[in-house]
Amino acid sequence: MNIEKPGNEPQIEKEITPSKSAEGLLKSLPNRSGNDIVEIGLDEGNDPLFFAKENNNVFVVESRDSLIEKAQTKAEEIGVTEKIKFQRLERHSALTLDREENTVDGVHSIAFLNGTVLSKSIEEIARVLKPHGKAVILIYESTLEENGQEKRWFRENTIEEASIKANLEIDEKIEFLDPRHENKTKVNVYYLTKKSN
Repeated sequence: MNIEKPGNEPQIEKEITPSKSAEGLLKSLPNRSGNDIVEIGLDEGNDPLFFAKENNNVFVVESRDSLIEKAQTKAEEIGVTEKIKFQRLERHSALTLDREENTVDGVHSIAFLNGTVLSKSIEEIARVLKPHGKAVILIYESTLEENGQEKRWFRENTIEEASIKANLEIDEKIEFLDPRHENKTKVNVYYLTKKSN
């Protein structure tokens, strides 16, 4: 869509295509807008922009400066910079979210948690979520190696055990083979709800 601005060249409105899991998070929340959402890892960078365009406040945690800069530029282009804040995190470190306890409506992450201590990350997500808050977490579960053996990223049932310990209920688990990795990577998407205290 072209947007005419007086005295300026016509600008093209930027389309933001969210991931299925980002759309799933918004559908799981009681309201589509007005939420405080934490995005852990930028992946393609569209999901936090999508959340912000839907009038949510977004707090992004990312380890790569280049992705943060790219997301900041896109946020400026579509006019949502006031809705997005960034926190830089060292990759392969403990996930620490600069958020108060019980203040976040939703958490979304695509594969970033594969580079953290998963059980500790789940505890940190549960700490910041409000009671009945939602999380959608995509992780790479295992990869099929050249010799035909399955290499696991985590010990089996790690998320399930960590979720129970962190007072999170697994509402749904979706498994699929990732076509971006020639269907050799098994992916799990977890839809979680924080139980009331």
